[in-house]
Amino acid sequence: MRVGTIAKWAGIPIAMLAALAVAVAWLADAESVRDRVIAGLENASGGDVNIAGKVELSLSLRPAVVIEGLSVTGARSGPRTWRLELERTEAQLALLPLIGGVLHFHRLILVEPSLLVASGAGSAGDAPDASGIASRTPSRIPIVERLEIHRGTVVHRDPGRARETGFAIERATLGGPSVSTPHEIELEGA
Repeated sequence: MRVGTIAKWAGIPIAMLAALAVAVAWLADAESVRDRVIAGLENASGGDVNIAGKVELSLSLRPAVVIEGLSVTGARSGPRTWRLELERTEAQLALLPLIGGVLHFHRLILVEPSLLVASGAGSAGDAPDASGIASRTPSRIPIVERLEIHRGTVVHRDPGRARETGFAIERATLGGPSVSTPHEIELEGA
């Protein structure tokens, strides 16, 4: 009995080290992560994705990815288009779900996001066509425990009416004690 108990307790650190080894292999190089992020966002948005800056990795029991200069142009849906540009994106991930292929963010921080939504005549521009986007939409939606936005802007532009409206977000936080409980929202902006 004593040998079984010792073996069971020794197995926990060994399993954790094995999980960490798998995560290290998955996150081993920044270029691989860059390619996975681009492919995943292109699949989800149906649009174009670009990473102008660097991608950094931090490996631990809660691996983190930092991306600088991320931009996503959504697929054109009729006369409506959108573009999201982020100065910096920081994501802290849960290790075990990641090994199983599930994106579970402990924390997702968007620094200086700028969202432009354009609608009306002439707004489609050079955005990609949305035809066939349903076939590219991922079957799993990422889990986000805590979302933080720092110094963001949202603008709606209607070129046909020569009108633009928007607002600034100084700081916003969305989160709760777990993903299955109600979340609280804190918002500061103008």
